Amino acid sequence: MGQNARKREHRDSYITVDWLVLLVTCAALVLLLATTLRTPVEGDPEGRDGFRELAAHETLLAYQDFTFGAPGWRPDATSDRLPGLGPVLGPFDAEPVQRSFPIPADADHVRLSFDLHLIGDWAEQGGLTASLNETELLRVQMPEGTTSAAEVEATQSASLSASAHAERLIPRQPEDALPGSAPEITILRVRIEMSDPPETLTLRLDAQVDGAAQWTLDNLTAVAARNDGVAMP
Repeated sequence: MGQNARKREHRDSYITVDWLVLLVTCAALVLLLATTLRTPVEGDPEGRDGFRELAAHETLLAYQDFTFGAPGWRPDATSDRLPGLGPVLGPFDAEPVQRSFPIPADADHVRLSFDLHLIGDWAEQGGLTASLNETELLRVQMPEGTTSAAEVEATQSASLSASAHAERLIPRQPEDALPGSAPEITILRVRIEMSDPPETLTLRLDAQVDGAAQWTLDNLTAVAARNDGVAMP
């Protein structure tokens, strides 16, 4: 009798272990299914780094995160040694910086987006301007006596618009051997849109600064599109 009871207990213990394995397997399958299925994201698909999936009527003119240098820019200096930032174009102070973009003949619309980083003490400096084909689109200044907020003047018209959203970045305290000791950086996420673009667009940035104030540029995206939805070549 006692031997038969022990056998039943032995069989029951194996049945319990089998059920446990089955439950764990089912849970793993549910988790795998949840990670495989994705819910579409509504709204603007463009990410913070400027990358987005293009539609058939759009074509990518340029995308640069400056990991592999800065072809097309004058000057083309880059750096990956600024605290809190990856590879960037710059840093620059008062020298003008520009790049030109050939525009497809059938393009009806062009969109440029990029990040500007204001590094150092920009209070009471002359500010920074962004121009497209010699038309000033954006002017950025810091209010006198503060470095905590940026004043942005942007152009808006029927065929041309510009906008900039300011954020603050507080990088970790840099080592003494590294350049760029500013404890905070102002990030301006810039977006420029133009209808009926000419054959060539030239983006130019100028800063009226002195002292330790500098700026860099990152995450450049340039996209051309047709308004009729026809695929771009």
